[in-house]
This record gives sequence, C-alpha cells and structure tokens, in this order.
Amino acid sequence: MERSREALRVAAGLSLVAALAHVWAMPEHFAEWWGYGGFFLVVAVAQGLYVQALPHT
Repeated sequence: MERSREALRVAAGLSLVAALAHVWAMPEHFAEWWGYGGFFLVVAVAQGLYVQALPHT
C-alpha cells in the first residue's frame, strides 16, 4: 500500500512540473500562433486537473 501512495505522489509531482513547464512556454507559443498557445493552455490545465483528480492520502 505504501508503494502505491508513493507512486501517486510522484505522479502528481511530475504532472505538476509538466503543467508548470507548459505554462512557462505558453507565451512564446501564443506569439507564434494562437493555436499553439491554446494547445499549451489546454495541456497545462489538464495536467493541473490531473493532480487534483489523484486520490489524496
């Protein structure tokens, strides 16, 4: 049971890091074309929501 909790914590942490990386790169992609920036926005929101969807133990 402890290994699965640790795996969830790692998954949440990595998803949060990925979301922050997409937010960081978003302005450059919006400057290139709104579609690229929009994609990065959607991905960042989805990754942030995934962190919230994981069971908190």
